[in-house]
Amino acid sequence: MSGVRTHHPTVVLFGSNTAMVCDLSGQIAAEELQGFFAGDTRMISTYKIDVNGCTWRTLGRSRFGHGTAQWEFQNRLIRDVSGEIPAGALSFGLRRRVAGAVHDDLSLRSFASRLVRLRLVLQLDADFADLFGGEGAIHAAAHEPAARH
Repeated sequence: MSGVRTHHPTVVLFGSNTAMVCDLSGQIAAEELQGFFAGDTRMISTYKIDVNGCTWRTLGRSRFGHGTAQWEFQNRLIRDVSGEIPAGALSFGLRRRVAGAVHDDLSLRSFASRLVRLRLVLQLDADFADLFGGEGAIHAAAHEPAARH
């Protein structure tokens, strides 16, 4: 077998003329070739979730067919107004279905020994970029590293 094999660190979910390409933690970065696509248009260009300004630690992910995936996360060491919240005291789950639209179920559980106050942020951005041409087109070449001389 000849050729070069590359690892693509993405999860692709699809159904009913829509698709979502995200990183291995279920998030989407606008500067990557990721997003939620309907036909040839990127509808969502950024999808990020954080807690108190910190990213979640991914514990695992599962696929259920071509259109559904589930992720489990826990917090890193963070602080609230009352003090430290130990790593692993919070559990966060994301179950995503793609079929004509995106449907996310989010669950957040605390195993802390006290009441915690959190700021959970869900950031969604849209750019409506055309995949195949025109203004705002997404081109793979724009995301490739520059050649070294």
